[in-house]
Amino acid sequence: MNKTSLDWFLENLPERFKNAIHNTCQEEIQKARELGKTEITEAWDSGHYYASYGHNTEIELDAERYYSQTYKKDI
Repeated sequence: MNKTSLDWFLENLPERFKNAIHNTCQEEIQKARELGKTEITEAWDSGHYYASYGHNTEIELDAERYYSQTYKKDI
């Protein structure tokens, strides 16, 4: 499974910080996840637009499905 940069960061925090951050920053972590998902899905959409511009190709995945399959989660 691929990881977002936020997931990697949270997993690699020194142990002395993990509980404090997870216990006090849940709203901020959720907002950061939503922002990251928006960046990834917008980049996916932009890439498909430019890749298919002028071609009559069908896009197999939409951005939401790409994100869910790549990062194995829904937000």
